Amino acid sequence: PEVFAPVFRKLKRESTKETQFTYHAGEDFYHPLSGIRAIYEAMDFNDLGENDRIGHATALGIDWNLWRKELNGEIYIRQGEWLDNLVFVYYLITKKGLTTLSELTQVLEDKINILILEVYTNAIPISIYIESWKHRKFCPILLSYDSFEDARISPVFDMEEWGEIKNVRNNPDVADVLLAYHNIDCRKRYDNIIPIESEEIIKEKQFEQVQQYVLAILAKKKIIIETLPTSNVRISHYNDHSQHHVFRWLKWKEDGKSIPEIVVGADDTGIFSTNIFNEYAHIYGQLTRNNFGLANQPMNYILDLKETSEKIRFSAGT
Repeated sequence: PEVFAPVFRKLKRESTKETQFTYHAGEDFYHPLSGIRAIYEAMDFNDLGENDRIGHATALGIDWNLWRKELNGEIYIRQGEWLDNLVFVYYLITKKGLTTLSELTQVLEDKINILILEVYTNAIPISIYIESWKHRKFCPILLSYDSFEDARISPVFDMEEWGEIKNVRNNPDVADVLLAYHNIDCRKRYDNIIPIESEEIIKEKQFEQVQQYVLAILAKKKIIIETLPTSNVRISHYNDHSQHHVFRWLKWKEDGKSIPEIVVGADDTGIFSTNIFNEYAHIYGQLTRNNFGLANQPMNYILDLKETSEKIRFSAGT
């Protein structure tokens, strides 16, 4: 999301208040935490709000054990990506109120500090690192300029973006880490591949709490999720539609969890050889074959999804 954020936010600033945006995130990942972080960044970096959408959001619904059973207990991931995933969980615990995972705070701090040294070669306070991560939404080209006179002749100059970047530059500790993140030598260390255990630090129940917590954040902001079953089965870790995460979301909602509004979509219909009728048919077919712990009749869920989709569909021309 950070790559597209400057342009995405510019489009939002120059659009009418009624214009709705969608951003696809969290459908493909080495580690599910990477997918959840991408979803959060898509929301935060792109200033998504009421009636905007996140497409896919697979990482917020995928079953932890389904993902793990495809592995041999170990995965390979960029060490900077793993650092940022752990920082993200730490941020949710210490800054966003995910206090049920407070027991992880110390082990996260220890691992984060080790990885910061590996990637950045010097100690950085975690609080400073978090602030630098939150500011990755800004254009790195504009960020590299020291003065307005130099910045304003850049082809990517945007006055509002520059005004926000000035506030970042006023905190040199944060700005230095942010600039280091975009430095080529740092990037090489960031991209260094390391092995980690599939349940390193984060376990199944803890991961599920992260999923539900971020879902609740989206729901509070009234951001909608577009669920795209066939696309997810083709792209993600699923073997067939029975494993799709929409059924977990329906169950969690039935159990009283805070789940965003869900609409059904077909994604790239030509590539995946599908249409919206097929997507509803896949969901209905699985509901008739599997209970998924749900209490109501299959057609009730289809009608609810259809009603939601019609109620909050994009208006013509937006």
